[in-house]
Amino acid sequence: MFSAPHKEERFLYPVYPLISFSASVVLYILWKSTSACFAYFYKHMKEASILNITGFFIIYIALSCCRISALETYYRAPMHIFKDVYNIPESEATICIGKEWHRFPSSFFIPTGATVRFVKSEFKGQLPQRFYPGSNGTSGINPDQNDENKEEPSVYISIKECDYLIDVDYGTETKLEPRYNLKSGWTSIKSYPFLNAPKSKTIARAFNIPGYSRKNIKYGNYHLLKRSRLIKHQEEERDRIKEFKKEQEEKMKKDKLHGNDEL
Repeated sequence: MFSAPHKEERFLYPVYPLISFSASVVLYILWKSTSACFAYFYKHMKEASILNITGFFIIYIALSCCRISALETYYRAPMHIFKDVYNIPESEATICIGKEWHRFPSSFFIPTGATVRFVKSEFKGQLPQRFYPGSNGTSGINPDQNDENKEEPSVYISIKECDYLIDVDYGTETKLEPRYNLKSGWTSIKSYPFLNAPKSKTIARAFNIPGYSRKNIKYGNYHLLKRSRLIKHQEEERDRIKEFKKEQEEKMKKDKLHGNDEL
């Protein structure tokens, strides 16, 4: 499993029962081994077994809590970003994803009318595609699909066509994966810390251990970027609305004064 070059849950789920079985065998062996050790020091096997089981439960609960905390703390940024995506004001926006394509959760997080498209990154495999158009959209085979996980260039669009872009900044860049948040024309409207795994220590990123993990974890920034021209257009539109409301209020005041003068 670990030697597989391309790991996705859809490829790994057949081995999940074997992982569970192996884990149960290991726990059973550990329990029997430690019980034998405790029994050597304690005269009563029953007391040794109770002490052993209690210790296992304490360790299990502690590790589980640390693991849950690590997942919630280090990896929550994409879900927060897609919650923000759902609330974007444009009704027909083009939302682009580059190297973070594999963290796209579902189209349920995309507002009605908006579309998700991909921009080219260093990933060279096949990317997800939209449903085949027509009445059999969920069962039809897209002619651009292949069963060899080969890159399909037709799924890409130019970055110039994007209204929004979801990207993570680890402080490094390549030709195909630049730091978009530092480029002109883009403005970060939402940003959350996200684990930088290569620069973090293994134990610290696997378990959120109080006092230890904080010192040995490095973060990047997960961004929701927006075209600066759209922000400028929205600001201009807001200014026009404010000016219109101000004019209407002044007109109503004048009409009211004029009415009082006639009385």
